[in-house]
Amino acid sequence: NKLTGKLDGAGHKITGLKLTSATGSGWSLNKTGLIGELSGNVENLTISGADITIARFAEIGILAAYIPQNSTVNIKNCTVTGEISGTASNSSGIGAFIGNAFGSIEKIATIGFDSCISNVGITCASADFVGGIIGKATSFCDLTVARSAVIGNITAANPCGILGNFTMQANCIITIKDSYVGSALTGKNKCSIAYNSKGAPTTVNCSGFYYDTDYNKNLQPFYNKWEDEVAIPGATGVTTAEIRALASTLDGFEASGEFSGYPVPKQQTAAAFSVTVDGSNVNVTAAKA
Repeated sequence: NKLTGKLDGAGHKITGLKLTSATGSGWSLNKTGLIGELSGNVENLTISGADITIARFAEIGILAAYIPQNSTVNIKNCTVTGEISGTASNSSGIGAFIGNAFGSIEKIATIGFDSCISNVGITCASADFVGGIIGKATSFCDLTVARSAVIGNITAANPCGILGNFTMQANCIITIKDSYVGSALTGKNKCSIAYNSKGAPTTVNCSGFYYDTDYNKNLQPFYNKWEDEVAIPGATGVTTAEIRALASTLDGFEASGEFSGYPVPKQQTAAAFSVTVDGSNVNVTAAKA
């Protein structure tokens, strides 16, 4: 399924999203998420308690599996929570929000997150491309993350707080403002921002970005395969206690009992509706605010 327009959740909540990915192939990755392919905008939506079981050769994102080239996608005031687990090959892109984004030199994919919360536990020990927001960016992609929080713990071969992996020799730009990663990252090459597996030219701009170094000893914000760990101005490692105190530092954040006291951006809320997905059957129970 594809979304090219705008989805406004009006503060509603989707609960009970349960998906099992089919096995794809190296040339045809299976797309698994609420939205298969996203080229539009999503705002004011929560997906709570999602449960995704993944297979090999798949693009996995609770909100959307794939963003195609020449897309401009803005995700605002959205929250994803739940679990993603299973086996995956190196070709898979696994992200809490988005699995994979693809761009080309004349058709850049531009992706923005504003006031979003990611609290998704991801367990895929053999997967290279795993991120707390996006799993993989292929070729020319520009990513901006503003006023957002990543909390869920990640276990993978190369786990990253924001973007799991850049692939192919292409220039990518990452901009992060007033956000943090409070996750525990477990794996070989772990980074609070992103892992660049191809050594491609990459620009990373940070202002007011924080990451937890109690959970992640000696964690660096960015890892380039050809340059090893790379320091990023504006990215600051802090203690768990300092992460929890960011509600008084980051504009528009508040401490939340729902997220164990972690600070999160304030969002619009409304009455919940429940969606259960089992294969080709979709059951919806809605209640308007």
